[in-house]
Amino acid sequence: MIALLKNIFAQYRTILKNSFFLTVVHGVKLLLPFVAMPYIIRVCGVENYGKIILAQTVIIYFVAFVNLGVTIVAPKEVANNLHSLQKISKITSALMMIRLAFAFIGIAFLFLIVCFVPQLQSIAMLLVFAYVTVFAEALSPHVIFQGIEKMQNITLINICAVAFYIFPLFLFVKDASDYVWVPLFQSLATLISVLVGIIFLQIKYHISMFMFSLNSTVDMIKKSSVFMVSWIAANLNTNIFRLLAGLALGVQELAVLDIAQKITETASIPANIVEQAIFPFNARKKDKLIARQMFWIMLIFSCACAGVVMLGTPFAVRFLGAGELNAAIPITCYLSIKVVLAGLNSYLGIPLLVAFGYPEPYNRSIILSSALMLLVCIMLLFFNILSLSMLVVLIIVCEIVIFVARLYYCRKFINVP
Repeated sequence: MIALLKNIFAQYRTILKNSFFLTVVHGVKLLLPFVAMPYIIRVCGVENYGKIILAQTVIIYFVAFVNLGVTIVAPKEVANNLHSLQKISKITSALMMIRLAFAFIGIAFLFLIVCFVPQLQSIAMLLVFAYVTVFAEALSPHVIFQGIEKMQNITLINICAVAFYIFPLFLFVKDASDYVWVPLFQSLATLISVLVGIIFLQIKYHISMFMFSLNSTVDMIKKSSVFMVSWIAANLNTNIFRLLAGLALGVQELAVLDIAQKITETASIPANIVEQAIFPFNARKKDKLIARQMFWIMLIFSCACAGVVMLGTPFAVRFLGAGELNAAIPITCYLSIKVVLAGLNSYLGIPLLVAFGYPEPYNRSIILSSALMLLVCIMLLFFNILSLSMLVVLIIVCEIVIFVARLYYCRKFINVP
């Protein structure tokens, strides 16, 4: 038995180590809503909390635009060039230049959106403060640490982000009128923690972010272009429901959906951990036996997490919502189905299809789901029958479509699971 355990540890050592550090990362992220959300709702009120979430939901699309597929390509490129610090530095510099360029372009798009969408004009200041997060994302070294498989540094960055956010939140947000400062504190905390990560990248690992190479930049853009449409579609799938709730139903309904999605997204942490930890490993090894074993581990994890959601939802909603958002309890229970599907979809996507060299099927699965989702959303809006219940059903249906498509492609091209 001991020999078997040693053999398993030796085989999965890198994955287990990186999974541990990513568990700490997500554990820190898990603590943030438990500490910040009830305080914000209690001090600022549900309506102001909904405004904050609406602003952050809009800005998430700009974060997605900044990344636009490069965060899929970069870890794989780094993992394949671990022998050369110079090449990794060029990849890192190219990544930063591309994302910074997109961040500045995004400012013009934000201005146009605020001008033409009346619902966003009342939260213009929140949008400006939240946009600082986009520049933090442009400079973020997370994907480089993922590529060199040094996840402990991502842990450090996230702990710093939480610390820099929590302290000013409790010090300066004292009544409802202070809600406008919440996204600014969160954005600045993210930016400061990213700067800490950059210092580690250069001092500890001697990886420069200032070794610009036109060839490396063009090469990354070309490789990322394969994922651009699917990257937009994936982020559309993730955030469109919050955006629809905020713009079409109201900020109170958005607050209800937000708390339900936050709980179920937290329950999907094991899937995110495995995806980030095993992607560079699979990209290098392409071991189908390990890939098959990890699929069943993911299934067990996801089912267990869904069970925890079902049992813990009443307590979690009452606590996080400060007793003001109990309407989220049934919605969260229904969305526990998504926890299982999202866990499997997460693993079948980048860690399998992309890592084993099949990005096109991965892209098609997301685009198919997004096309279906947009068609249904347009119909719901046209017939004026959009509701929170409809959005919950649509969330689950989208995950089912992605799962069926990816399972088919994985069995066809990789013979996994």
